[in-house]
Parts: sequence; C-alpha cells; structure tokens
Amino acid sequence: MLKKLVAVLSLFTLVFSAAAADAPVAPLNYKKLIVPVLKPVGSGDLANSVVHYVLRGEHVVYICAKDGEEIKFTVKHFGDTTRPTGIRYALIDRRQNVLKEGVITYGKLETIACKVEKGDTYAFVITSGPGAAPWYSVATKNPFAALAATGKEIYLFGQQKIYVPGKILSNPEMQIRTTPKESYVYSINDGEKVSLTEPKLAKLPLPENEVVKIHFSRLPKTWCQNFLISFPGGKTPFIFFGPNRAVDIVR
Repeated sequence: MLKKLVAVLSLFTLVFSAAAADAPVAPLNYKKLIVPVLKPVGSGDLANSVVHYVLRGEHVVYICAKDGEEIKFTVKHFGDTTRPTGIRYALIDRRQNVLKEGVITYGKLETIACKVEKGDTYAFVITSGPGAAPWYSVATKNPFAALAATGKEIYLFGQQKIYVPGKILSNPEMQIRTTPKESYVYSINDGEKVSLTEPKLAKLPLPENEVVKIHFSRLPKTWCQNFLISFPGGKTPFIFFGPNRAVDIVR
C-alpha cells in the first residue's frame, strides 16, 4: 500500500512539474529603469517589520546595501493551473549589470540570494505579467529595503500595516485608488480610524514624520484587497518594509 502511495505521489509530482515547466513566462524589461542612489534613514532594526507584501504585475524593490552584504529575497508564487504564468525576476546594479535572474513556477516558494562586494543601491525587478496575472509575495530581511510605489497593484488582506515616507521625506500626500464597490478603514500613526465606502480615490495628507504608519482594516460587509498606492508630487515614492528601515534619495 505504501509503495502504491509513493508511486502515485511521484507521478503527481512529475505531472505537476511538467505542467509548470510548460507554462508561459512573464516578460521582463528593465532597460529603462533608472536605479536611484539611496541612503539609509532609519536604524535598520527589523522590529515591527512587514512580513511580506503581496503583489501582482511588475514591481521593483530597492536595496540600500553595504559592502559585502548578502541581498536576500523570499518569493512565493500564488498561481495555480488557472494562473500558471511563471514569475520572472532579475537583481541588477545601478549600471544594469545582472547579478541574479531566474523564473519561479506556480506554487513554488524560492529564496534568491546574492552577496555584493560594493555598498550601493541595487534593484530587484520582478513581474508576473500583465492583465489577470498570478499573485506573489516578496519578503526581505535586508535592513534597508523600499518597494517602489508607482500606482501598481498591492494586495492587503484583512488587517495590514504599511510604512511610507512622510512630509520630512518630501511626501505631502499619499493617494490610494481602488476598484468600484470596495471599502476599507484606515488610520495614520494609530490615530483616528476613517471608514471609506466606495472611495475609488482617496487622498491622505501625511504628517510631519520621516516614516508614517498606515494601518488598514476591513468594514463588516465589504473590503478592498487591491490597492494602487502612489505619491503624486512626492519626492520619495516608496513603501518601506518596517518603521526603522527607511531610505531616502541622495539628491
């Protein structure tokens, strides 16, 4: 009986692997990406960090690394046979030299690691493709990491916090776009909870802080999962992975 079970599991694994290998792979083009020069602002302490961000489409995470630091990401592909597109990624330096690249097939959890010799800003570019692409999560424990906030899809489930640059880092306002008939509750720096019902576009004035905590929670009946976050007029369009992990652009 045990031998039959092992044989069935082995066959399933082969079929699953073959299907994943035959799935399309998302195109990735970073040739027009200009990697900014970043500097640390916080202490780099990982306390109260965001575990990961769930994303879809193409995104960029910048790492402000020191000499000899190992850059490490953990990526989970949430797709299945209905959304099988392989996720493509590349870790590049500011001159667009590729340090690491690859493809993650659906259902896989992978760790991407690369030790860099020179302290500088590096970009982790990742995409699951356009349209109804699969979701994926990105996590990193590098002290100074910033997700580029360019109005692309970020998924927040249930209750979740994010950290963004405030007025001190030249961001006067954060904008959130959502799809119709979706609602949510937010608070800034654990202050008053504000309920928004079918807002489509919300403009949140940011306080005089380097890093601002935005906490999202759900209304009893409706909820928005798909947030498009941007900072029009801001000079630091990033979402940080923790309150002490902020970066700023060297100007």
